[in-house]
Formats: sequence, structure tokens, C-alpha cells
Amino acid sequence: ADRRAPRKQRHTAHRIWTRLRQEKPEIVVGESTVREYVRQRKAAMGLTGTRLRTERKHFVDTIKMIAYRAETSMASLLREHIARADDARALLRQIFDTEADLTPDPANNTLTVRLHHLTPAAHDQAIVKLLAELNDTQTILPGTNLKLVFKLGST
Repeated sequence: ADRRAPRKQRHTAHRIWTRLRQEKPEIVVGESTVREYVRQRKAAMGLTGTRLRTERKHFVDTIKMIAYRAETSMASLLREHIARADDARALLRQIFDTEADLTPDPANNTLTVRLHHLTPAAHDQAIVKLLAELNDTQTILPGTNLKLVFKLGST
């Protein structure tokens, strides 16, 4: 019955141990034994959550921190070119949500990332400045020899 019950309504190991003590007082079993048994049964039935190991969690947290720092750097570049400095992160979120075209050019060893125009023209001007800064970094796509080239629009 627990398998079909919503996750929050399933019996916990503690609740099972308590019910065992109440309903079958002749059975003497420790709570830790019941807890271990429940853990093993849940694992066998595929009901365990996906808890990250410490190393994997640390790795994921490191990637998040690097991404946040990269976003912060790009936001500071954008703040120089937009009227309201508070709009920088919102503009970045809009860029991240906007579709882009990827065009590899093996002859020139480049991968062109072409962003689509955004609604306000003032934002497009700020993005062009940001893309120029990104192009100046001469970034190579990891695992390839392709240099990333960022462009805006169809030109």
C-alpha cells in the first residue's frame, strides 16, 4: 500500500518500528535494525532518492559557482552599455533563453554562435558590445580546435 501512497504519506522506518512495538510486542527488534531493513527494501524496490555523493555534489556546486561568476562578469560588462544597471542580469537571462544558431566552419576552425535579435534595439546594442568582448577572448570550444565566434542577427 505504501508504494502507491504519495511520498509524504508513506510509512517511515520510525513509524514501522513504533507499529511493530504496538501490534507485535512479542517481537523484540531495535529501531536501527528496522531502519536498515527499510533502507535495503526501498533500494531493492527502486524507491530511494538520488542523493549525490559528496564528491559529485562538490563538483556540481563548483560548476554552479563558475557559472555564477561568469554570469556576474558578463553582467558587469553589460552594465556599462545599458541605461539601467539593474537590467543586466535580466538581459542575460533573456539572452540565455533566446534561441541561437550554431554554424561550424571546419575550414576556418570556427564555430559561429548567432544570437537572434531581442525586442528593444537598445538591448541589441548592448549585446553587440558584450559579444565583441567575448570574441576578444579567442575562446576555443573544449574538445575541438574550433574558435567560438559570437554574432547577433542574420548579418
